[in-house]
Amino acid sequence: MTAATATLVHTSSREAAARVSIARVAAAGRIEAARLAKEAREAREHAETLAAANAWVEELIAAGADRVGFKICFAEGGKWRTRVSIWEAAEFLARRDAGDEIEAWGLNQIGEYVGTAW
Repeated sequence: MTAATATLVHTSSREAAARVSIARVAAAGRIEAARLAKEAREAREHAETLAAANAWVEELIAAGADRVGFKICFAEGGKWRTRVSIWEAAEFLARRDAGDEIEAWGLNQIGEYVGTAW
């Protein structure tokens, strides 16, 4: 191998490494942009769900509810039932997984159903 060939191989190796480095930086930028877009979309969806849940909870309060009963049917299978304070209900609804099926209803002090179901 001559000195010129060695220089050529070394130079082309540097150029290839530079191209790979530039591609990695560009890919990292695309990944970061996609992550930020996903976070913004999730925040927007959460805010929309929270607004709808708050409006629903206000209707329940007007109907006399003091707590909310939930039945959650998980996407993977299985069910979970719980009751939460009327003041925690909107945030509880907004934080549920989109794949889970949720039923919710208002309850008054003696346990009667009030208002419309979610």
